[in-house]
Amino acid sequence: MSERRSNEEGDDFDFERKSIEEGGLPKKNNEPILGILTGAGYNINQIIGAGIFQNPGEIWMLVQSPGIALILWIIGGFVSLLGSLVYIELGIRTFPSGIGEQKYIEDAFPHTNNLGHIFSFVAIFAIFPGSIIADSYTSAKYFLYAIQGDDQISKIILPITAIIILGIIMGYHIISNKLSVNINQTLAFIKLLSLLIISIVGLVKLSNTNNWNNIFNTHSTKLGDYTEAIMKVLFAYGGWNNINYSIGELKSPRTKLIHSSILSVIVSFIVYFLTNAAFITEIDYNNYANITTENRVKAIAINFVGDNELGKRFMSMLIALSSFGSVGAMFFAYARITEYAAGTGFMPKISNLFDYRNKKLGTPANAYLAQFFYCAILTGCFSIYGENPFGFFSDSSQYLSTLFQGVSGICLIILKKRSHGVYDGFQTPIFITIIYLIFVAFMTIASFGAGDNESNDVAQRPYMHYIISWIVTFLGTIFWYSSNFINFGYLNNCTGYR
Repeated sequence: MSERRSNEEGDDFDFERKSIEEGGLPKKNNEPILGILTGAGYNINQIIGAGIFQNPGEIWMLVQSPGIALILWIIGGFVSLLGSLVYIELGIRTFPSGIGEQKYIEDAFPHTNNLGHIFSFVAIFAIFPGSIIADSYTSAKYFLYAIQGDDQISKIILPITAIIILGIIMGYHIISNKLSVNINQTLAFIKLLSLLIISIVGLVKLSNTNNWNNIFNTHSTKLGDYTEAIMKVLFAYGGWNNINYSIGELKSPRTKLIHSSILSVIVSFIVYFLTNAAFITEIDYNNYANITTENRVKAIAINFVGDNELGKRFMSMLIALSSFGSVGAMFFAYARITEYAAGTGFMPKISNLFDYRNKKLGTPANAYLAQFFYCAILTGCFSIYGENPFGFFSDSSQYLSTLFQGVSGICLIILKKRSHGVYDGFQTPIFITIIYLIFVAFMTIASFGAGDNESNDVAQRPYMHYIISWIVTFLGTIFWYSSNFINFGYLNNCTGYR
């Protein structure tokens, strides 16, 4: 691949054209439509979903201390920033010949044919569907709360509403890329403004409360509680690498990726810190711990407005919109992962269906349709079984994401050593990558100690989502092996992105 020696936007175009001639990623109508703010908006819209409204109270109860919980939110922001720096260099190194972890793995291990398809399998069938289902379910639940004003939600209406939400999101994404960008940006702005208002409302009462006096007085002594809590924090921060999957649609991507990624993490961290501080100011931990489990499992944001019925409905609608926007941001990235994987021979016999953009609309319509039907089927299956899918799908998705983000960190170290003295783009100091990898390794191992061993809910039993995560990865490995050895001749003749 030829190296770009200038930062001028005109040279970016020439760099892309040369790479295509050498077998790189074809343009395929993916018009650059994202700038710094719109790129950051996609990250922010995925980061700020249901987590900031639901998880703070759950984390309080896990670590039994609002103060320690606040520290975990700070750690989560720091880890997200480290990961973002790792992914910025990976994105720039591999642009324009590929996107995401599939390309990072294949570049680090070039002699192992299509090894990155393991990630594509896991991402397409587990990581993104898991997060999408979790947030669409939450959006439906709080939308119905806002309408009904109580908790009596039909177990039939809830999944149907979630599927309708998925259909609406699929619809406007198919119609126009620019429409989806505008809706995404509007929702991101609404989220940030709303959380800032919550922060201000809470913090203006700071001088009139004693809630901060005892925030470190009690704490859990179980390591598993802390690892489960930090996983919930990381789920709330999840999405800081979302723009890496849409790098081909960034204007001047080699500079915009840096600014968009770092800006989104910093803005999300500030908003998360202020919002958690407002929750501590407004809600007394001791009273919160003593309320019934039924009321405590509601999003802590609902408790933030007390017994005000209008406030509860408003907050419910805000949570619904926040989750809706997060699903939309994931839909955008999910389609690009599917499209890129198909172009490299993933699922060879049907790749042409998804390695395609509608000529008139310029959108990956088939990929959107496929992910809608897949997520809708999984939503329906869980509703029949009678489980709450949020915890199971969110935990499984976050665990798998963390695993492959760690793999990507290893890939960056390998690529750094291989290209020493050749690559001249943005570089993340290797010690940052190592610190990030240490944290990922700790999380993937220590997480097995989390959970309640006496849980009767299958979706919440300890190890269940870890077991499922490793099973999906194992199936992805089998899929990769069979595709590359059984269908090896076909793959050698596959053009697409190769």
